[in-house]
Amino acid sequence: MLCTNSSSYLNENRCLLGYCSCPKEYYFNKDNDIHYNAITLPMIGAILYDLRSLRYVYCFILILLALIGIINNIFSLMTFIRKRIRHTICGIYLINYSICSLVLMILILTNIITAIYYDKYLFRLWSCYGYPYISLIMVYTSILISSVIAIEGVFYTCFNFDQFSRLKRPLIISFLFLLIVSISNLDKIFGRSLLIDQSGNFYCIYKKYSFKYWSIILYYIYIIIPCLIHMICIICVLLLLIKENCFQKITTHKSWLIPSLFIIFCMFLNGLFLNLFNFCLTYPSNNINRLHIIFIFLLYTPQFEVECVRKPVFVLACDQGFFDELQGAIHTLDTYWSDHRIIFYDLGISNEQEILLRMKCAQCTIIKFPFSSIQKFARHIGDLTTYAFKPFVIQDALRRYGTIIYADSSIRFNSNAFNPVVIDNYIRGFAARELPGHYVSCYTHTDTFTWFNQSYTNFDNIYIAEAGFVVVTDTFLTRLIMKAWLTCALEPECLITFRSQTNCSRTSLNKHRYDQSAIVIILSYFFFQGNKGTWSDKKLNDPAPYDMFTSIQRSLGDIVRGSFEQYYLSRKKSS
Repeated sequence: MLCTNSSSYLNENRCLLGYCSCPKEYYFNKDNDIHYNAITLPMIGAILYDLRSLRYVYCFILILLALIGIINNIFSLMTFIRKRIRHTICGIYLINYSICSLVLMILILTNIITAIYYDKYLFRLWSCYGYPYISLIMVYTSILISSVIAIEGVFYTCFNFDQFSRLKRPLIISFLFLLIVSISNLDKIFGRSLLIDQSGNFYCIYKKYSFKYWSIILYYIYIIIPCLIHMICIICVLLLLIKENCFQKITTHKSWLIPSLFIIFCMFLNGLFLNLFNFCLTYPSNNINRLHIIFIFLLYTPQFEVECVRKPVFVLACDQGFFDELQGAIHTLDTYWSDHRIIFYDLGISNEQEILLRMKCAQCTIIKFPFSSIQKFARHIGDLTTYAFKPFVIQDALRRYGTIIYADSSIRFNSNAFNPVVIDNYIRGFAARELPGHYVSCYTHTDTFTWFNQSYTNFDNIYIAEAGFVVVTDTFLTRLIMKAWLTCALEPECLITFRSQTNCSRTSLNKHRYDQSAIVIILSYFFFQGNKGTWSDKKLNDPAPYDMFTSIQRSLGDIVRGSFEQYYLSRKKSS
């Protein structure tokens, strides 16, 4: 039990668990008020005070919720560390948030051991000093980190801040939060005393009046201000949606909005409880006691779940000459993937086209392609007919979002059944579509093979694959693939090879496929090819492991060149 300020009370009452109850002994003292911050009470004392028949229920609930929280935060931590999100500012905060939450869940499990050995002095010490102090540190630190995550979300959503810059900043800020919270809550240790009553029972007192105003200040710093921050961030996002008249975009930003709303809900109810029940009851009340336990759990609830799963984003790119064709791709995305995010890389669209895209494409984020930065090392990058830009677009999007679906402006989506491909990509990392009957050696200049230290004869029976429609997930293997593809894109002798021709055992049109040729040679190095066989008088290959056909035996999209929809965006209602 935890009392406030003394071991004797007026009217035969002892302050227990946030209110005064009636002990066997009679004590007299004028200081019988409750302290101002009920979350400093040891929760295990409240549980043991309740009906004996409910203790097993409490233990079951504690174990269940703590295990859910531990499992969820372990998987969240693994996701944040393994995926590219760890290289973002928000990702660093999420890792620190998960660590605090994981520690808190383990602390909650210690309540079970404490309940069993509660009569022992060591566990009374832990219940009075250790558990409330450490759990408060974890709760308050995670609340502050969640506030910063909300702020970063607003900066990223509303002001297009770079989420990859200054990655040391979130580490420093998180450490400062932990340090400040640890120091500012030392009163939870020095303001407590573990005493023994006339019956020989230990109980914990808290010197309320010595730390009254300090507790109020901490309550505003760690509860009220973070709630206000979350509320302001929600309002900022909603104002942006009102300004752009695109409420459909709420689903796109739900990963920012829902956690903030949930945290506000939990903090508000906890604060409401602290203010409504800041008094002493003449008789003990199990209902008030249970409310106290529930509202402590509300304070812990945001730590049980962390947003860790990111949907794949669609990546498109074009210049002003292919903008009308791009509108057709966006049209099919609006049909099958209206709630998914579209990342558009501007390769040189006009100002009018950019304004139209910003106004009518609610889920679109526009990123300028950095031609000037790359042209210092590869002058040919500005020649879009060589498709040297494509590996850079895919790599940048992969670095930002983890799982992407890249499509040329000529793609017309006809399905939303990408899950089998995305799931398989967690293992293989890269998925493209092979073109049966089209062999790599017939569509690749011999100098490209030479650059890779390969012979064109080794690729006579390997199908070429599309590079204009790929699904890529950040894995260790993908990084090796993308490194080789990017290196080739920087070297004209690899990607362009003006001085050589194709050479194959079949009929060749002497067409070089640039990005397609390079990526298939690279994929062939990392993956075994499908088994070769014959059907009637034709030679056929089984799909390679990176072929989308191995995941789903249907077309997810078609290449329709020259299909322009000049007025789709202009006629589209603002979403």
